[in-house]
Amino acid sequence: FQDAWLISGGREQPITLRPAPMPVDPSRMTEDQSLALEQALSEFAAAASSLGLAPTLLYLPSNNRTYHGLLRFSERVDPQARDWVPGDLPDWVRERCKRLGIGFVDACPALREAAERGVLVYNPILDTHLNAEGSRIVGQVLAAALKGPDDANPAGAQAAP
Repeated sequence: FQDAWLISGGREQPITLRPAPMPVDPSRMTEDQSLALEQALSEFAAAASSLGLAPTLLYLPSNNRTYHGLLRFSERVDPQARDWVPGDLPDWVRERCKRLGIGFVDACPALREAAERGVLVYNPILDTHLNAEGSRIVGQVLAAALKGPDDANPAGAQAAP
């Protein structure tokens, strides 16, 4: 079921990529997709506010985004996965969160940095969910963001009020 190899950190490791549909690029979203995302974020902010909570969104990228440019593909890989190029979805979501008063924590930079060192951060075969190391990294990013801007953040932790 392997359809690609992560090539980084001096190693080649077999992985399975997320198949189609691929993560959406905001520039290619339909009006309905854009409105649905905007509405979900707005309702999230309103629900949190009504409960006296400060909402925060943790952005977790797909393995395709994290490993982009570090892959060698098999002949079997889904052509959409091979040809996919990351768009600016994290920035798009970050901007909407900022406008709605939702904190935004981006796990992309920390996961990408680990991948560039040759660390697998997703389950490698038949599953595109975070593995134990990816979960540990995301936990560190989230903990650092929740501590606040006055505390030392590990590399890659980004939070926006």
